Amino acid sequence: MKESIGAVCADATKCVYCVSWHTTAARKEGYDQKWTEILRQFNERKNEIPEKERAALEYARQVATEAYKVTDSQVENLRKVGWSDPEIMEITWTAAYLTCYAKFNTALDIEYW
Repeated sequence: MKESIGAVCADATKCVYCVSWHTTAARKEGYDQKWTEILRQFNERKNEIPEKERAALEYARQVATEAYKVTDSQVENLRKVGWSDPEIMEITWTAAYLTCYAKFNTALDIEYW
């Protein structure tokens, strides 16, 4: 799930290098081509994602774009769909860390292979 979070956060921050990296890594984690295509078009295709994973990815995208707007109800929704508090912390950390990395790559215009 970490690479999926990375792909959604990279898309939100417009880091082409990171989108390519994380979708490739998601394939290595065992996700199929359809999954990575959905991640690349998250806003348009998020309803194709199972509820639990979609909730985590929507939350991660919120952390990536407007972390200051995260609400208690969003966190409660993650619990409701099956994420534990330690998993929510990991989702938050992963989204924040990978967003920082994406912004670094974008600022320096890092080329992707």
